[in-house]
Amino acid sequence: MIIMSSVEARLQALEAVLRVNEENAEEKDVERRLTQLEQKLKSTTPSSLHVTWDESDRLLKDLHPGSNLTYQQPSKNYPILFRRKEVLAASDSLKADMDQLSTILNLILIAQKQTDSILREEQVTQAPILTSVSISEEHERRLDKVAIQISDVNRQVQDVAHRIDSLVECYHSVMTSISEKMVAVDEALKGSC
Repeated sequence: MIIMSSVEARLQALEAVLRVNEENAEEKDVERRLTQLEQKLKSTTPSSLHVTWDESDRLLKDLHPGSNLTYQQPSKNYPILFRRKEVLAASDSLKADMDQLSTILNLILIAQKQTDSILREEQVTQAPILTSVSISEEHERRLDKVAIQISDVNRQVQDVAHRIDSLVECYHSVMTSISEKMVAVDEALKGSC
């Protein structure tokens, strides 16, 4: 009886599963047998699996931390690996957000002279799209009425809050008095028995 090496046993198991020609398996070298197994595997698997496998390999290379993996203490800060994966996973929404920011920047820069490449705070806060708001007199009156109504409602809410506070204080004092009287009555009844 010949004792097989671990590699030989594994090769024979794979050849049996894939039904590769097993004649004279011991006479062939390991490299040739592996090549036959690889060819058989490629010919029997669908192309979509190869595409998926290639994409998985690409993602594995993209997400591999390499030298960026730090051994941080467990805390609120995630290791760089997880931050990188999170950014890559959200890349579509991140691109959409950057496009929206670009649109906002373009709107702010409309009708402004570009003297330098740095965007200053005054350019943003004094942008024509923000400062050239025109409100009709009717809308202004309506806004004034709404502001008055909101201040009235706020005053009424504060009045109600003060009333509730005073009621809770009264309730507390009444319950304290009742509790004291109940204790006094209970002691009087125990003393008379």
